[in-house]
Amino acid sequence: MNKNEIIGKVCNFDIYNDNGLLLLPKYTKITYEHIEWLERHNITLSSEDVMIFDKPYYHKIVDEAVNESKAVFTEVRHTLQLPMALMEQNVLPAMSDITMDAHVIDLFISLQAKDDYTYRHNIAVGTLASLVGKWLNFLLRKSGSYQWLVFSTILAKCVFPKLF
Repeated sequence: MNKNEIIGKVCNFDIYNDNGLLLLPKYTKITYEHIEWLERHNITLSSEDVMIFDKPYYHKIVDEAVNESKAVFTEVRHTLQLPMALMEQNVLPAMSDITMDAHVIDLFISLQAKDDYTYRHNIAVGTLASLVGKWLNFLLRKSGSYQWLVFSTILAKCVFPKLF
């Protein structure tokens, strides 16, 4: 793969030099300067090292998670009960989908405040809890528990504000 075919794609993984110094984090959009920088460290990128990052698809996943969050809020407002099945079947898997290949900056961009701040904030905090759990090597099950805990706490604060 020549340099021109790599420029504009993103790294599939963090790229380190032989001394363990991080040169390019995962999802860095490759420029000509990056290629030169890597070559100075005797690193040549191949087609397996880069990919086309489809931001609209990532934003679609986030938007779906936000819609699931709205459904939970609606259910709680109407029934005054926490819809555990809805959360376990829809919300937590949606947040997990976001964290599978999440790059924190893209996560923040896609979750930035819009007209549905309450729901996006809920998803953002739950997703960040999951990411921190992954970074700290918590078991996936525990990480999901943190997502659930964060999501339900924010939900309760929004639906029952006088209790907090």
